[in-house]
Amino acid sequence: MAGDRLRELVDRLVHDAVSAELRGSAPSSSPPIAFSTCTEMWLAERRQLQLVSEPDDATRLRLHVLPFCGGIVPALLADWRPKHVRALILHHRAEGKLSPRTIRHIHAVLSNLFRCAVANEMLPATPCVLSRGVLPPSVDKDPEWRERAVFTREELEALLFDRRIPEDRRILYGLKGLAALRHKEAASLRWSQIVEREPLWGILLSRTKTKRQRTMPVHTTLQWLLDGWRCSGWRRMFGHAPRPTDLVVPALRAEMRLSTTAQHTFKAELARLGLRHRRGHDLRRTMISLARSDGADRDKLKACTHGPSGSIIDLYTTWTWASLCDEVAKLRIGVGRGGADQLELALPEPTHVRARATGKSSK
Repeated sequence: MAGDRLRELVDRLVHDAVSAELRGSAPSSSPPIAFSTCTEMWLAERRQLQLVSEPDDATRLRLHVLPFCGGIVPALLADWRPKHVRALILHHRAEGKLSPRTIRHIHAVLSNLFRCAVANEMLPATPCVLSRGVLPPSVDKDPEWRERAVFTREELEALLFDRRIPEDRRILYGLKGLAALRHKEAASLRWSQIVEREPLWGILLSRTKTKRQRTMPVHTTLQWLLDGWRCSGWRRMFGHAPRPTDLVVPALRAEMRLSTTAQHTFKAELARLGLRHRRGHDLRRTMISLARSDGADRDKLKACTHGPSGSIIDLYTTWTWASLCDEVAKLRIGVGRGGADQLELALPEPTHVRARATGKSSK
């Protein structure tokens, strides 16, 4: 509906301009467009295009731009000038609440929005023109944060197997911590995307943040967790066996889990286990870090967790499925592996699963 409103508005503006040119007079005055209205239309258009960045774009505008309309920045779209964009960026820098990288993301969202407004002939030019040095460098707010943003092997196992955490959330953490899925990739994952292959199952990912399709091998421990969840846990939670089109880890009303809600829950569960605070996204970082520490090849692991880059050598490289599975299998995570034996576990681990996950003989 918002997309229809945008098209109607653009058609009216174009019609007025053409009519004025034919009459040799100035175009008739059109009602001013509020910046908030333009924002709603732009976000609606992005949702129609199914762009995975739309929720993050909406959050940045809602929290860090729209509250300043009528103050630091104009309330009307046509009144925006480069000085207003500069003032908004400098305000966030002086306030010190946002990381430099977040401020750069805000500017990128505004740049995209205004380019679309120019393309739709709602503005003559974009106001996102900044002199050098106004944007902060692309660094973390806390230079030591990234080094600490990882879980130990024992902490990851606690999140996967401790029965103080509900089973559905353990599966969610398994998808993030053993398959390195981003939150939206895990929350939108459907059973039809999990395919039983050899030597490991695969997770088919088509709509990713990087817009690059990839297939992620399913670690043997995650395969064991998913198999138990599909055969019994999912049925207990929702009253019927999962269908191929069902979400793998839906919320209680069978809806997709919101990232904000999931993060609040994750924070509470870390406290319940006596673990220090980190983000759910750090489980993805943990999987990659632990797997590389266990000897996984960088290029093959990157093909699994990020897909091919834009380089020619990546575009000309097709790894065999078995070789990708070998790298993921190097991650040493399993029920009962050193340190996890002190936890209250959901189920005893099948011997063959532990052997495959650790690379050690079961004898």
